[in-house]
This record gives sequence, structure tokens and C-alpha cells, in this order.
Amino acid sequence: SHFELLAIASIVATQKPRVLLEVGTFDGNTTLQMALNAPEDAIVHTLDLPSEVTSLIQPILDVDVKLVRDKQKKQRKYQKTSCEKKIIQHIGDSAAYNFTTFCKEGLVDFAFIDGGHSYECVRSDTENTMKILSPNAIVLWHDFTPDFHGVFTYLNEISSTYLLVH
Repeated sequence: SHFELLAIASIVATQKPRVLLEVGTFDGNTTLQMALNAPEDAIVHTLDLPSEVTSLIQPILDVDVKLVRDKQKKQRKYQKTSCEKKIIQHIGDSAAYNFTTFCKEGLVDFAFIDGGHSYECVRSDTENTMKILSPNAIVLWHDFTPDFHGVFTYLNEISSTYLLVH
């Protein structure tokens, strides 16, 4: 939504993270907004599944399968823009991906987790992201709502360990 993009852009513009990570690129619009609002020397890593997924480590919801196969992914919104040079597109299964790849420029200062919505996917993406964060990093999750039971359940579980704000 416009509100979500405004919130993400505002946090990035205010906090000025140098290394950003997005799990779940889709059409690249959030990626674009992060890059536009990040410092000039920032790097935005974005990870997405290939359009033709044959097998995955974690279970995937039907809604996620539709997004993975959506034709809007063919042309990412950040492509052919002035900030495309700040963006590194990674393709792969986040459950099997080596997250240290995102740390070549330093630990991650800002992460946006919007990959798979199953409990197993959000848990895996969160645990992998937490291992590569800088001390004052900010993590945002998308789709924290009872409609996405996996995201909602997992984040409520970890709220006793991490300070989470909704």
C-alpha cells in the first residue's frame, strides 16, 4: 500500500542504513523505494525465488505460489532507474541461501522480510536475517495479520524475546 511504502521510505531516509536487505522482491517497488531513500553509497540486497520454482525446503502457501509466478516480476520497477546501481538482485530459495552473502559491505542495518508467509518460511527468513544484523538494525515484517497465520503466529511467539512494535 502507499502507506506501507511511505513508512518504509521514511524509516530508511531517517535512519540512513548503508546495507539493506529485502527478502521477497516481487515487482521491485519496495526495493526501489528503499534505494531511492537510502544514502548514495548504500547497497540494497534483494532476494527472490525464481519464477519457475520446482522444489523448496520450506512449505509454501498457494498465495505465495501465485506471487512467485506473477508476470509483474519479469520487469522489476527498479530496473532502468538512476538507483539501479545500488541494488543487487539475488535469486534463490531463502531457506537454502547463504545470508552471509549480504554482508560483503558490512552487517545489515535494515531488513524487510516479505518472503514466504508460512510459519516455517517466516521463521527461517527471520532466523537467518537475525544472524547478520548490525547492533542497531531495524527489521520490518510484512503481512503481520491473522489473515497470514504463519507470520502472525511466529512474530507473536518471538515477541517475548525481541522488542517488537506493531
